Amino acid sequence: MRTTHGKEYHNWNNSQDDLLKLKVTSVRYYETRRGTGYQCKTNKENVEIWNDGNGGATYIAPHNPHTKPYDHMTEEEMENLIDQYEEIENN
Repeated sequence: MRTTHGKEYHNWNNSQDDLLKLKVTSVRYYETRRGTGYQCKTNKENVEIWNDGNGGATYIAPHNPHTKPYDHMTEEEMENLIDQYEEIENN
């Protein structure tokens, strides 16, 4: 069985492979009346990670067919990509 970073690979759930391919390339933070929002550009065309700063979840703005392969990604997976980008930028 093929694994990715120690996780079992399933043909029906290739989120581990998507995480390896999708990378955050820039982050723009902005203030809202309820908090801080952000927009993250990625290395994939028309795929952006957003948080509107109003207490909602982090999400990939739908832009089919470009974002369809990433629909299954969790909020935690997206935030981990942002954390990886910010660690690289701060070093």
